[in-house]
Amino acid sequence: MKVLIAGASGLVGSALIAALEAEGSEVTRLVRTSAGAGEIEWHPNNDQIDAATLEGFDAIINFAGENIAGRVRDRQEALQLEAIAKQMDRSLRALAERFAAE
Repeated sequence: MKVLIAGASGLVGSALIAALEAEGSEVTRLVRTSAGAGEIEWHPNNDQIDAATLEGFDAIINFAGENIAGRVRDRQEALQLEAIAKQMDRSLRALAERFAAE
């Protein structure tokens, strides 16, 4: 399976990439810097991407977002973020297993 992932360097994206690659998927990363091997450059704030580079993928996943590390205000918020992260991990593992089975 060919998968394109934005937000590939983040916590969720990097975990999903590891799972997908372990299952044999070909993963390409959308990056906001100069693209290297296995990457496609994009500039989401300027709506700039070469549409032709998006052809041929079985799935396109967008995990790009703002880094929230270091911004936790209190213990309750930290617990909520941890619970969300655990649920996302479980969901992503199930998603990766589903894609790998197809």
